[in-house]
Amino acid sequence: MLWLLPVLLFIAFAWSLNLTLFNWWVSGGPPVEHPEIYRHRGNVFCGISFVLFLTFMVAVWVLARHRKRRSTA
Repeated sequence: MLWLLPVLLFIAFAWSLNLTLFNWWVSGGPPVEHPEIYRHRGNVFCGISFVLFLTFMVAVWVLARHRKRRSTA
């Protein structure tokens, strides 16, 4: 049950990264009326992706240490 948290964090990270790449693509790819709006959204989702990735890595590290501690005890 504890491994569900890193799985959900990874899914949220992948989704946010997808939104980041889409918004950056729209800001520079097809002609749109206000590309700066999409560039800003891409930057915001990039920050969210970064935080989710760090949280995912910390969760995996904590669970690995917890598992290692339980196996040696």
